[in-house]
Formats: sequence, structure tokens, C-alpha cells
Amino acid sequence: MNFIDSWLFKGEQSVCLIDRERSVSYPDIIEITASSESLFSKGQLCFFLFENTIEHVLTYIQILRSEAVPLILPPDISILALRNLINAFDPDWIVGIENTYESISPKNLASNFQVSCFGLGLQKLSVNDCDTHFPDDLAVVVPTSGSTGNTKMVRWSQNSITSVTNAICSYLSVSKSDISTTILPLSYSYGLSVLHNQLSSGGSIFVEPFNLMDKHYWSKLNETQITILPLVPWLCHVMLSGRRLKQFGGRLRAITVAGGPLSIKDTEKMLDYCDAQNIEFFSMYGATEACPRISFVPPKQARKKMGSVGIPISNGAFKLRYHPEFDVNELIYCGENVAMGYASSREDLAKGDEFLGELPTGDYGKIDKDGFAYVQGRIKRFGKVHGISVNLDHLATLLIDLSEHVICVALDDTILIVVADSADENKIKHCISEKTSVPLSGIKIVAKKEIPVTSNGKYDYQELRSWWESEYAQR
Repeated sequence: MNFIDSWLFKGEQSVCLIDRERSVSYPDIIEITASSESLFSKGQLCFFLFENTIEHVLTYIQILRSEAVPLILPPDISILALRNLINAFDPDWIVGIENTYESISPKNLASNFQVSCFGLGLQKLSVNDCDTHFPDDLAVVVPTSGSTGNTKMVRWSQNSITSVTNAICSYLSVSKSDISTTILPLSYSYGLSVLHNQLSSGGSIFVEPFNLMDKHYWSKLNETQITILPLVPWLCHVMLSGRRLKQFGGRLRAITVAGGPLSIKDTEKMLDYCDAQNIEFFSMYGATEACPRISFVPPKQARKKMGSVGIPISNGAFKLRYHPEFDVNELIYCGENVAMGYASSREDLAKGDEFLGELPTGDYGKIDKDGFAYVQGRIKRFGKVHGISVNLDHLATLLIDLSEHVICVALDDTILIVVADSADENKIKHCISEKTSVPLSGIKIVAKKEIPVTSNGKYDYQELRSWWESEYAQR
């Protein structure tokens, strides 16, 4: 029995999926997603454009129960990106499309566009010439968040999924009485993890695309009585600014935040709100390569350990690895939930466990005497100005008191510093001169009110570079 079957059969008679118009129980899901009724079969690779709808969740479950392998993609993926992935992975199916992709990959077509039993568009592609055998433990292929434009595909195993889901449900105390929501994209590893948590615990999940301005969406959320609310930093800021938290009803008992650092200011505001409402606040840290959770801050320690990414989840551990070229210690995570490895082609999916339970996070930091880890920056977030290496995250930290937001981006021999409209450029330059050895001739300071973020809520550095090149670089 694979992991999804073991979860579904624990759900008893309770409701699993909820949207504005209906609900679907665990017995209903077991019946309508039976592998005997499925178009998919063991060993097939299914590109799955995962939207936040009940139909998409049912299709995802059916693919898993059929022992096919879903490769999760965002529903708004570009035609070019999809074409490149088709050429690299030779999928057997494309699921979740609105019309035929014959124009993208005509040589691979085996049959015409059709509609699945759940109303999703799908297309059968011819199997590639080589007979690729996937490991039995390969469960799902998930893209990284790709905030720098270098998205990778990560191979999740059944064991890594069950390990991380058990750990998260343990520290969050998730039970069958809990209701969560797809306020995050299901194509995002954090959002997918929320779905897994609810399925494994026999709980319920409100499945709707997030719509900040739709009053009917908020009305249904209130009516559903969410108990666990998953957020990313920018959503946290929106909720606090617009007083949206009050619209989740009176049963809300836990708020989780992951997907990047939450500012100290917003953390304090969130803690004040949660304390007043008797809600537990969990700041979490993770990576897609950890399926996707690494650590969390226990609510009772949140104020004392402000700024920490927390302690490792159960069956996990931190260690440090020194990088002499940058004079920093990288945080290394070890645990049962570490993924099998990356994939850039169909052949890579046939590989076994390459990570072997150890994940270099790419973050540098420290671990205090209580075992709490602190991230101080990204190892790859370094730029160079006239030969001088510049730690971009550290530079932004030095300037954070001078602007509502500070984002540092490496350009060719230049550092772009993006600040709020109200920031004083002279004060920023003075701070850089006083506290660093970075020459001001290699610094460009620009004001921007709205900072672009990825669909997962992280700063979109690639978009900021493109914006700079189109708006300023040619002047």
C-alpha cells in the first residue's frame, strides 16, 4: 500500500475536501479515484498543472493511487518552459491543460486532446523510445521555488513524504477535527505539504484559488471555520495590514509561516495578535529538497528566539560546514525527509537516492547552545564590486532601519539596492560608507514602491534585474 492509500483509509467517514458549493468525503474519494477506473498506470510520468480546485486534488490522488509519478507544474507555466520540459522528460501525460498542445510537441502526440472523468483537460503523449524504470519509492517530482530563475526538479520519495508529514503533524498537533486551506498554490511545495498534512490526519481542507479581493471567498472561509492557517511572509504582512485575520472565524488555533524570513516587525505584530486570540504561531524553515520542512520555532520560544529558524523537526539534525572562500558556516540538514535528488531529464528519474539524507541548505548561519539555528544569509547571495566580495543579505540587514524594504541584487560589477520611495538616499550611502568597505561607485540605489515576488511569495530577483535593465540601465 502506498502512502496515499494508507492516508485515505484512515479518514473514516469524515469530510476531506470543501469548496464554495460542495464537500467530498474520504469514502467518496476512495471510490472515485480507484486505480481500476484510472487512465494512468504504474511507471508513467504525468506532467500535472496543479490548480487549487477539488477536481485537481482528486486527479492528483488518482495519479498517486495508480502508481504513476506526477511531476508538479504551476498552472500558469509558459509555453516555452513547458516545451523545454517536454523535450527533457518525455512525459506520458500532460494533465490539467485547456486545449491540445500539438503545436508544442507534434512529434510526441499519440492521441488527441481529451477530458478526464474529473473534467480536467489531458493529453496522452507517446512513450519515449527507452524503457525508463522508476524506483518503487519515487512518489512525486516537485519544482523548487526558483526565486533566482533557476528552478530545479526535486525527486520526493514515499518515505521522505511520510517522514516529513508525520513530523509536521506531530508538532502542529494536526487531527481529523482540523480544517486548513489552499491559500497557497498547490504547485508550491509548502502548499502541497499542507494538503498532505490534512490527508494524513483525516482532516479537511478548503480548496479554492486564493482571491484577496473576492468578498465571497472570505465569506466562505469564515463559514468553513479554518483551524490552521498557512502563510508566507508577504501574506502575513497583508493579513496584518488589512485586518484579514479576523475573517477566519473563531476556531483558528494555529498560524504557520514559511517560505522566507518574516521581518522582526511583522513577527512581533503576529505574536501580539496570536497571544491576544490564544492562537499558536509557528515560524518554520524549509526547502523543497526537504519535502519541504526542516525546522520550526516552538510557539512558547517564539519571543525568546526571535530571528531563529528554530529546531530541527523530529528525526532531523543540524550541523555546520565551514566555507573558507566566504568565511562562513553553512547550515547542513540531515534527516529521513531529505529528497532523493534532482532531475533534469526522464533518465534522472530512474536514479536512486543521491542525497543520502544530507542536504546542504545553501544558507550560512549559526546554532546556539539550545540547538536553535539562525540563518544569516545565502552563500550564493554574494556580489562583486571592483573585485570586492559583497554579502548581499548582510548589506540589506545593515540598511533595514533606513527603509520599509531593502533588497540587494548583484549586477555586473555593481550592486543594485532597491528601497522604498520614502528612503533617504544620502543616509543609505552614509551607512554603507561607515559600516562597509564597498565603494559607492559600485552602488546603484533606486526606489520602487511594489516589490515583485514569485507565486510562492519570495522576492523575485530575476524580475528586479529585468526591471532595472528596462527602466534604468540604458539611461
